[in-house]
Amino acid sequence: MLDAERAFEKLQSEYDAAVSEDTQNSDPSTFSAILYHRMIAQKEFENAWDAFKKVIGSPLPGKLSTEVLSVIETDFSEDDWPFIKDALAEMSGKVAGWKDRGDLAERVCLSVLQLAAGNCSLFDQYVESAILDWRDVILWAEYPRRTQRDA
Repeated sequence: MLDAERAFEKLQSEYDAAVSEDTQNSDPSTFSAILYHRMIAQKEFENAWDAFKKVIGSPLPGKLSTEVLSVIETDFSEDDWPFIKDALAEMSGKVAGWKDRGDLAERVCLSVLQLAAGNCSLFDQYVESAILDWRDVILWAEYPRRTQRDA
C-alpha cells in the first residue's frame, strides 16, 4: 500500500508541475501521458487501500439520517460535505454497539455537528473525542453550562 501511495504522490507532483508550467497547452501529448499515469496510480492506490481495510477488518460505515445530512448541509460549505459525511459515517461504524442503536449514532453525530458549529478543525477534534468516548460529546452538546468542552 505504501508503494502505491508513494507512486501516486510522485505522479501527483509531476501533474502539479505540469499544470503550473502550462504543459497542457505547450505539450498536450506529454500532459496527457502524465494525466493517464496519475489516474492509473490513483486507482492502484485506491485498490491497495481497499485491500488493506479488508485485511484489518475495517468496520463498515454507518448510515446517516436525513436530519444529520440536513445539519451538515446547513452548517458546512458544500466543498466540505463529502469529508464531513464520510467522517461521520466512518465514526458511526467504529464505535461498538452503535449498529444496534441507530438513535444513539444519530444523537452522537448531531452532538458532534452542534459542537463543531461549521468549523472543520473543531469537527475533527469532536469526531476523535466521540470515538474515544461518545458520552463526552453528548454531555458537552446537551449540557453546555454544566460541563467544560475539552475536546
